[in-house]
Amino acid sequence: MHTNTSPYRWLYLPAALISVILMLWSARWGYAEILAITPRHNISQWETNANTLDQQSAKESWGRLQKAIILNSNNAEFYMDLARLATLQANIPEASIQDQQQYQALATHNLKQALERRPTWGVAWAKLAQSYAADNSHTADFIKALELAIYFEPYEEVSQQLIIPLGIAQWNILPDTIKEKTINIIEHALQHQPKIIYALITATVQNNWSEHLSPLITHKWHKDLLNNAMRKKESAVHP
Repeated sequence: MHTNTSPYRWLYLPAALISVILMLWSARWGYAEILAITPRHNISQWETNANTLDQQSAKESWGRLQKAIILNSNNAEFYMDLARLATLQANIPEASIQDQQQYQALATHNLKQALERRPTWGVAWAKLAQSYAADNSHTADFIKALELAIYFEPYEEVSQQLIIPLGIAQWNILPDTIKEKTINIIEHALQHQPKIIYALITATVQNNWSEHLSPLITHKWHKDLLNNAMRKKESAVHP
């Protein structure tokens, strides 16, 4: 019995093989995302209230994120999650100086890994600048990271919330070009992020920056908030 077969039947095999491989990779990456769900929830909670952080949950979160990276090492978000967790660990009040330094180094390392995979991620550059700001020996690295954060995402809300306090705190070492861009970002944030005024005033009071902020404020209640905050600071210094 003669069976008709297509001379092109072998061409379907590579296509089928590719489909199977893509399905396996999709499943692998999907499971990696599932692994990251609980750690991300925990990290967000701990960033809101650091007192809720417990070491066992932090250790489990770290392990799940590392497994996620094994499954998908090209996902910049996983490295960002590790950096956020390391930063939380570095800021635990009871942590030793050695532990603080080790966790801060881990945060910096993972932010660099994230940026290798997503070099235009402004928020990651801002967080890297934040990491460098903790060490005076990395002034040049801090300025470069802050400049790139401003370049890539000057008007993204989370990016602004990181850039503005950093710029104010490190104002005296910033080049004039970055100072000018920081002022522009503050003006934009005041228009589009009403609640940012509180973080602005906190950073201003902490760093004696009122002479720079005051001309940028247009709303009376913003000016009243700033004036009240400065009076409270003066009263605390000179009761």
